[in-house]
Amino acid sequence: MKYTTEFILGLVGSILGLLFSVIWLFLGIEFWGGFVSGVLGEPDDFVSDSAYGLGFLINIVQVFLLLAIYIVGIIFSVPSIMAKNVKRSGILLLTGGIVALVINIASVIPSVLLIVAGSLCNGKSRKDPIETVVEQ
Repeated sequence: MKYTTEFILGLVGSILGLLFSVIWLFLGIEFWGGFVSGVLGEPDDFVSDSAYGLGFLINIVQVFLLLAIYIVGIIFSVPSIMAKNVKRSGILLLTGGIVALVINIASVIPSVLLIVAGSLCNGKSRKDPIETVVEQ
C-alpha cells in the first residue's frame, strides 16, 4: 500500500507544529506570565519577575512536550516506518495530535493534520477488504 497522503499530512502537520512551537516559545512567556500575574491578583499593568519566572517554567515544559510530540509525528509518518506497522503509526499520530491540541490550543492546525493522518492510517490498517455477500 502507498501511504503518500498520510506521509504528507503527518509531515506538514509536524513541521508546522515545530514552527508553531518555536514561535510559542517566545510568545508563551508573555501569555503565561500575564496569566500567573492575574491569578496572583497583581495590578493589570504590572507583571512581577516571579510571575514571569513561573510563566517561563510552564512555557518551557509545554514547548518541550510539543516538540517531542511533533518529532514523533515526523518519525512515524515516514512511509517505510509506517509500512511495518500501520496501526501503531496511526495510533501514535492520532494520540499525538489529540495530546498536542490539549497541551496548546494555539496549535490547532498541526494537531488537526496529525489527527487526520492518524485516522487515515487506522482506516487502512485492515489487511483484507470487506466483501459484501450478494445472495443469488
